[in-house]
Amino acid sequence: MDQRQIRQLIEQRSKAQVFVKWYASADDEGQVELVDYFLRSVLDTVQVVKFELLDLEQLWLELLQKSEDRFERVWRQKVEVLDWYFIAANGSEKVRSCCFRPEGLLAIYNEVVGA
Repeated sequence: MDQRQIRQLIEQRSKAQVFVKWYASADDEGQVELVDYFLRSVLDTVQVVKFELLDLEQLWLELLQKSEDRFERVWRQKVEVLDWYFIAANGSEKVRSCCFRPEGLLAIYNEVVGA
């Protein structure tokens, strides 16, 4: 599949599909990007052998499967927040919080999977 075909398929996505998980080779674990960033900055610079479109809930479920850390989704002042509880290098428990929106979820996902 060439870049033009990939771009056309992505542009036909539903508005809820804000992420693209793309693979540079058949044995690659895949990388996740926001669709807009992928189309603007990544697609023209890499060879993509496979891709899939994900919505917010699908990436959330993938994050839960990839990590043994504890995650919580809570509402604070009318905003849904993602809390990530993890053990720091010094052995203490830390929490990182961000809005449960595409950019925040992707930032934590990339940090957890080591991207």
